[in-house]
Amino acid sequence: MPGFLSSTVHTRPRVRDDMSVNHGAVAIITAPGTSVSPLPVGDPSSTFEVVAGLVTTGRHRAAVAVVYRPGSQPVTEQFFDDLAALLERLAVVRVPLFVTGDFNIRPDRDFHHADQLRSLLDAFGLTVGTSGPTHRLGGLLDLVAAAADVSLSVDDVDCSDQSLLRWPVVSDRLATLPVTVHTRSWRRLEIDTFRSRLTSSILCQPSSWPLDVDDAAAL
Repeated sequence: MPGFLSSTVHTRPRVRDDMSVNHGAVAIITAPGTSVSPLPVGDPSSTFEVVAGLVTTGRHRAAVAVVYRPGSQPVTEQFFDDLAALLERLAVVRVPLFVTGDFNIRPDRDFHHADQLRSLLDAFGLTVGTSGPTHRLGGLLDLVAAAADVSLSVDDVDCSDQSLLRWPVVSDRLATLPVTVHTRSWRRLEIDTFRSRLTSSILCQPSSWPLDVDDAAAL
């Protein structure tokens, strides 16, 4: 739908019924000419926020999941269980998969949990792209994981203390070459004539079969 933005959003539930700041949500927003439709992600996770969508541009489609794990919460085994459940749901989607977002796990400090996260993603065939610091104060908080290596660029933006991650994606499928196939017109096959000729052929006369294996295979 050219001229319009397409998006899917997971809003953050309010803990208070007032107009206090709730710090938004996670969302997938696409450019004009690109569409996105929601993908089911199962029961709401207790350890992170997530939104997933099937993004289509031209003849190319990909599944994208955006994850946010609050940095104010400790990294627990429940987080990895919830993430594994999400990846199991997305693994059945037969298109390229990109898992990205703010995991709030510092690979330059929290080596144990960073290795655990990479091992989990690797178990689903996903590799974390390499990049520089993604926060204005330093540190790798935002990640992009995909089945193929991704070349990330990190851009500073004025509206956030976290950087913008960008990576190229091939958006055109290779053209399928035409194949010419010659077949018989089976509708015109005369069954009686075919049966008569087959019966009279050497294929139906075992006593006439050659003893040599190669000669027999040539029949």
